[in-house]
Amino acid sequence: RLAEVLARRGEFEEAEDLARRSLAILRSAAPGSIEAANHAYWLATVLQQKGDGAQAEAAYTEALDLYTNLFDPDHPNRLTCANNLGLTLVSNGKLDEAEALLVDVAERWRRLFGPDSAELATTLHNLAGVYDARGELAEAEQIYDEVIAILTPIPAERGQLATVLKGLAALLRRQGESERAAELEQRAAALGR
Repeated sequence: RLAEVLARRGEFEEAEDLARRSLAILRSAAPGSIEAANHAYWLATVLQQKGDGAQAEAAYTEALDLYTNLFDPDHPNRLTCANNLGLTLVSNGKLDEAEALLVDVAERWRRLFGPDSAELATTLHNLAGVYDARGELAEAEQIYDEVIAILTPIPAERGQLATVLKGLAALLRRQGESERAAELEQRAAALGR
């Protein structure tokens, strides 16, 4: 996990090198193991933070394949990885693939934790990004509103709620709804205090 620490400090080249070396060792010593899956996931995370979407997509795909072979389809590690792969697919412009994956992950989170979990909110937020990127603003707005309803009563999720409020405000501004957008921006700013 040192690679994650290095990435957080902005030392992406060192983080990537370390993550690649540890994954290579695990591919050889423990192929198909949880350790190999976790290291592929960490490499993907470093690559995503570095801005290398194509390689992040490949590493998340490897990690997801490993998690799928190791765990039940509803296992939280598998779902978290699938969510992050979906977000990477959005960034890479692969909106149809992202939508299919994120819809599946959202349905699984909903079944596992109910309609009010932070995990579900994160995946729905990413799904709203798919619709926003496609210009399907009414669908994106509806999902943003659902995410806000989920996150509002969860004190530990104030940061994510502020991010979602800002995202919906930006969408509303593009639709010419400046008054509602300003209200959401004020609400987001208040959460940051």
